[in-house]
Amino acid sequence: MFSTARRGPRAGSWIRERLASTWLLGPAIALLTWPLQEFNRIKGGDDGSWVIGLHKAVHEGLHFGSQVNWSYGPLGFLTVPKLSYPLLGWLSLGYAAVVWTALAVSVLWAARRSLPLLLAVPVAAVVCLVLPLTGSDDRFSVAVLGIAFIWCVAVLNEREEKVAAARWLFPLAAGAVSGLEVLTRLNSGVTVVLMCALTTAVAFPHARRRAVGYFAGAFCASILTLWLGSGQALSDLPNYVANSFELISGFSQAMGQEQSPAWEYIAAAGATAVAFAAALVVRVGERCADGVAERRRIAGFGSADAVRQPGFFHDASSRTA
Repeated sequence: MFSTARRGPRAGSWIRERLASTWLLGPAIALLTWPLQEFNRIKGGDDGSWVIGLHKAVHEGLHFGSQVNWSYGPLGFLTVPKLSYPLLGWLSLGYAAVVWTALAVSVLWAARRSLPLLLAVPVAAVVCLVLPLTGSDDRFSVAVLGIAFIWCVAVLNEREEKVAAARWLFPLAAGAVSGLEVLTRLNSGVTVVLMCALTTAVAFPHARRRAVGYFAGAFCASILTLWLGSGQALSDLPNYVANSFELISGFSQAMGQEQSPAWEYIAAAGATAVAFAAALVVRVGERCADGVAERRRIAGFGSADAVRQPGFFHDASSRTA
């Protein structure tokens, strides 16, 4: 009887913990804020034509870099999900679901680190609701950037000793995701690569070479596997990168139909850069503070030994005398 009475409160607390879990609340937020309302409808005009053109190019097996020149790669259809062709449509829908769920879980996890649950849930919901209001058809590339930013900052803020598994887990995951994003959309992919590579190089000072090697290996393996797996010719890969960079550099002239003012993009990029730089400064500052504390500790031991040693030698010399 007494054991049953004890198990009651424990069972209730276990249920409450599970219901308040980020892994449960995150997918619920993603479902409530799901942005894809026109999956089976293609808009007319320039905004809709490039989306269906991208799907059609992949469906017909055209080679990016030689037959198709665009800032999107052979996996770019994933970020603009449309029911254009059955296989491509459902693949893009699945990718969108995974990315949006990961965004909701990541934002909620980050918010709960500094806010109570009752405030973290609305904050995560607002972020997921505001993101689709940018008016861009490619909101999922922005979501990937947000996810990468959150986890890069999280790794930078954690001490290396507390997350030993991150020494190999983060570089491998970051390299694989970076390769995927480069073949999805090159301009956002390059941003993800730079963030993840810089984080890998800074966050693991005691295993920097190994972590960077893991990242580089996972990145190259991801690029080659996905590029060849999507039916592309290996010789077209340099042309895809070069042509995409050329298009990106002249984006303001080539996309004269841009609706949002340029200052919004500049402000967003500036805010992201400032936040990431601040995280790096904090991380480097913590490393320097740890180094200073360690040197002081060693100096303290050395001074204590210095205080003890003269007496010892004096006594020894007096005894030998």
